[in-house]
This record gives sequence, structure tokens and C-alpha cells, in this order.
Amino acid sequence: MARTVNRLIEQSFRKAGLYTQDRSIEGYKVTEALDMLNDILDENSSEMSYVAFYELLTFAMTPGKREYTIGRNPGNDVDHNRISALKEVALIASGTRYPVRVISDRDYYSVIYYESAQGRPASCFIQNEIGQTNLIFIAKPDIAYDCEIKAKFILSDLELNTDITNVPPYFLQYLKYALAKELALEYLPRNWTERHETRLKKFEDHLRVMNDYDTSLRVSDALIGRRQWYYNNLGVKT
Repeated sequence: MARTVNRLIEQSFRKAGLYTQDRSIEGYKVTEALDMLNDILDENSSEMSYVAFYELLTFAMTPGKREYTIGRNPGNDVDHNRISALKEVALIASGTRYPVRVISDRDYYSVIYYESAQGRPASCFIQNEIGQTNLIFIAKPDIAYDCEIKAKFILSDLELNTDITNVPPYFLQYLKYALAKELALEYLPRNWTERHETRLKKFEDHLRVMNDYDTSLRVSDALIGRRQWYYNNLGVKT
């Protein structure tokens, strides 16, 4: 059963010892609690272990365009939450899927390639900035591929009077205690006890255990030659 944002805030006030049944929570405190809750989600989005699942996102590429912005800003190429961690990328054309190697920015800046090269991109990397992710391919696509990415995305902000649907059910217990701690420290710090902290730590550890981790093997740079060239459709060759 989905839990409403208001209900989670009420439960957090109760855990923090700041709520009684015969008195309603002042409106400004509910608004402040919502801001705290969204701050927690924003902070968690910067740490991959707090984003529970990988998701699939597909968008159409434009021939000759090798950089794409992903975010909620007006004018972004792809209207979606920005990427927290990129795992896999594939290009699809005429019923055939082509894998694209996800490289680091270090790999990008250490590879020799021709900026005018056009063909099927074999490598890409991401660069995050405020409000958006820049997905950059090596080589300009020669046709309008469908690009499919598997990634962890930052969590959307929550709003009052709505159901919480962007996190799995077991995440709600963590959010309840994490918000309760922020509320207690804001209004009555002595209410936050060692017992509360132990429970919060338990839920944090549980999140890491339940997380969908990337356990795939990556080849060390030590096994790759010093000088690298990018050959279109083949990737990095020594």
C-alpha cells in the first residue's frame, strides 16, 4: 500500500517525540519537514548505494549529434531525471542491438579520436552538472538510432498530498527515521536518543544490502597500452 507524504511526515514527527494526538502539526512545520525530506532524497541521489534500482530509458538519437542533455530543465534533449550512475548503453537500429562501451572521462581524455568521425558510436561517457546529465558519445551517429540506457537516476522531489511511489516499500522506514532525526535536531535535540540512532543505522545498512549493485568486471587500465586510438565502430584499439 502506498504511503502519502503527509502520513510519512506525521510518523516522523511522532518518532521524534514532537507530535501528540490532540494537537495538529502547524502548517509551516509540515512545509519545513517536506523541505527536509526532499533534502534527504537529494543528498541520497548523490550516493549510488541509496538509489535502489536501475531503470531503463530509451530515446531517439539525431544523426550527426553526439551530445545529449538529460534532465528536467526546459530545453533538455531528454526530459527525465538526471543520471546518478550509468551502467549500460545500447543502440538499436533495424531490430539489431549494438552495445556501447561506458568509459570514464579519464578514458575519454586519453583517447585519440577524430571529432569529424561519423558512424555507429562504440563508446560514451557522462558529465553531470546542476540539473542535468550530459551524455557524450565518441563519434557522431550516422543514423537515427534508438539509444537505450540502464542507469540509476536521482529521485524526484516529493509533494504534499501525494503518494510516495518513487522508492521501494522498505525505503520508507529509513526515510521515516532519517526525517525524524532532522526534525529532532531542529526542534528538540534531546529527543534523539542512541536507540533512535541505532535503528536508523540498521535501516541504512539494510538499504545497502538490498541495493541493486553493479558487480560486472571492468578491465584495468594497466592491461591497456599507453597510446590509444579510436577506430569508428570498433572502439578503443591499442
